[in-house]
Amino acid sequence: MTLWQRQKAGNSSQNIQAQIANFGVNYADARQIAMDVFKQNFAQLSQEAMKVAIWRVEEFTLEYLRVLHRRDPLAINHLQEPGVQYALLSGQSNYARSGDPYIGEVLIDLLAERTAMPQRGTVQLALEEAIMASGRISRDHIKMLSILTLRDRLPKSAAIDFKIFFKHFMDGAAALLDGIHFSAADSRYLAATGCVSLGHLEDDMLETWKQAYPLFFIKGSDNFPEKSLSLSYRRFEKYLILGQVREYMRHFIPDRPQGFGDRLDEIGSEEEFSTLYRLHSMGVDEVHDVAVGLDSRYEDLASKLGEAFPFGVELTTVGIAIGISNLKATVEGDFLDYDNLLI
Repeated sequence: MTLWQRQKAGNSSQNIQAQIANFGVNYADARQIAMDVFKQNFAQLSQEAMKVAIWRVEEFTLEYLRVLHRRDPLAINHLQEPGVQYALLSGQSNYARSGDPYIGEVLIDLLAERTAMPQRGTVQLALEEAIMASGRISRDHIKMLSILTLRDRLPKSAAIDFKIFFKHFMDGAAALLDGIHFSAADSRYLAATGCVSLGHLEDDMLETWKQAYPLFFIKGSDNFPEKSLSLSYRRFEKYLILGQVREYMRHFIPDRPQGFGDRLDEIGSEEEFSTLYRLHSMGVDEVHDVAVGLDSRYEDLASKLGEAFPFGVELTTVGIAIGISNLKATVEGDFLDYDNLLI
């Protein structure tokens, strides 16, 4: 049974108590600590509102303890630490106010990760900020942060074929895009919460794909047989057979492969290679057309991103943490490890 699929009994409070008992005395004590943190620090509301808030926090705490036990059973001992209790209160308060299961799952994942991380550092601080920020944003904000996390963090070199990478990207992004309402006003609000930084045109998604899969986006290559092979392309093909030419074309690798320059000189020159690459490499508009041809849903995604972030956008560590937390339920991959926040 999960937090959002609980069985309702006549006395729901007793139902929760019985489930907590399965953890044993230690977890019963932990539940009491967690509830005391909330009751002693949350703002006093009317009797009815407080009853709703306590019920929400009861179910939130139960699921939090379940997730924490599954992730790291020994981490329960960290509940006595002031920093953990502060993060716990933040998570509880956010869920008490919203009662939104979608946001609740994000909060629980972030909180469990923070509880299991006693050492103070940038990742721990980012998790704490993400817990607080999650209470100030909506489902659609979280979905957009997840799409941007996929854009920036899905390893572009992990799949040899661009088509494989692109399918993985679109399957994840399209599910998040379905029914989303997000405008330029939302992007400015996300920036105010510290989740994104606006105005980063250099971080063009199409350009990063082109750099990661340079051989795929060559005009006249086997990927596009309808394009005739010019004499210059036939000349360019001689360079393409060099084993590590792909690494050179990616530009962001600072050290060229050993002996690569000598191998270029054997068939021509580095200058000729660079000239031919620029001539036959697709432009951004052409890369866009290729993406739409592979998956028509990309047109809608590109349009929404362009309207929401007309001057570009970059995720902060806080935004990445929230995006990772939301994606972990649907997407697999080592890139969804919180330890990668600082990469």
